[in-house]
Amino acid sequence: MTEIEIFEQLFELGKTAQDPEGVVVACLVEDDNVILSSPSANDGIRHAEDLLLEQAKISGIDINDKVILYVTLEPCSYRSPKNNVDDCTTIIIKAGIKNIIYAAPDPEYSQEARDRFLKAGVSYQMTQDKDITLKAINLFNNTITIPLTSMNLPRKKTIPQELE
Repeated sequence: MTEIEIFEQLFELGKTAQDPEGVVVACLVEDDNVILSSPSANDGIRHAEDLLLEQAKISGIDINDKVILYVTLEPCSYRSPKNNVDDCTTIIIKAGIKNIIYAAPDPEYSQEARDRFLKAGVSYQMTQDKDITLKAINLFNNTITIPLTSMNLPRKKTIPQELE
């Protein structure tokens, strides 16, 4: 499968999710085949990467250097302690993922995630396809229904980096 086909499959799966904090979808790809995918949960707590890697562990999927994590939004690097879950950057590093391709930037925690992944030796890049990026931005932004973060701050929406 091509990168475009992989992301199109993720966008289709995203239509089934209703995460009130913005829908994100992730998958694991090995040898150009999607081996597992997951959208974020409808509870506003469990992120796509968290659910995907939990299911991979349960299914006994071998996370090796050939496995690539594709995700529609850059993995988060912070989670509210009240949710009692690790941030996606921590979960991904612990799982042993070494290759990440994401479609759109995280509106709040991009730089910290990037720094942590690079320090851990993870190949970390945003797609160069602007259409994929715009579709991912629309998927995330158009599904946010909770306007405030856990700190009572306005929830940020993502925008293309070239527009910042």
